[in-house]
Amino acid sequence: MHLGRPHNALIPTLDGDVLVVLAGTTRPLTGRDVAKLARHGSQRAVASVLDRLSSQGLVDREQAGRAYLHSLNRRHLLAPLVEELAGVWTNLLDRVREALASWEVAPVHASLFGSAARRDGGVESDLDLFIVRPHGTDAEDDQWTSQLAALAEEVLAWTGNHASIVELGADEVPNLVRTAPPVLASLRSDGIDLFGVPLRQLLEIAT
Repeated sequence: MHLGRPHNALIPTLDGDVLVVLAGTTRPLTGRDVAKLARHGSQRAVASVLDRLSSQGLVDREQAGRAYLHSLNRRHLLAPLVEELAGVWTNLLDRVREALASWEVAPVHASLFGSAARRDGGVESDLDLFIVRPHGTDAEDDQWTSQLAALAEEVLAWTGNHASIVELGADEVPNLVRTAPPVLASLRSDGIDLFGVPLRQLLEIAT
């Protein structure tokens, strides 16, 4: 699925972007506001979408001076589906967190980084995960490797995207900080904590 716009799998048009914007707030928005937040399509195109959705009753519209304010009609029969689409990204993060929490060999840390974390990944993008193996667990440990493989399979089943897992032992983190490869810069700028010791704390300890 499109990691920046997961709703595109079901609504690949501008309509999906507009609906997700409206589902993400309870504040009425002008057409200009919607176009700015959607980040796709011209203001005229967004206005056309709002006109159509309003005629279907899915969007409430009220006049405010010379402008119109728009909001998702949450009483509409289709509103729960729109809200579900808008929550796909949060649902994905929750599923990954739940999977990590179920591991018998718990990681010291796990985070999401890269294009997926920045929400600018596309259909072909990988879900980049940084996972730190606990002290005393070998990289070839059967339980550990099976957990990694199972998570990669689940991510592919949930999204259609491959998981790209950067995996290190806890004793290797100081070397990561010392050598500062490009992945470290991405972790620092984009990292989203998923499990265990927070990334900032993990890197500070390793300094």
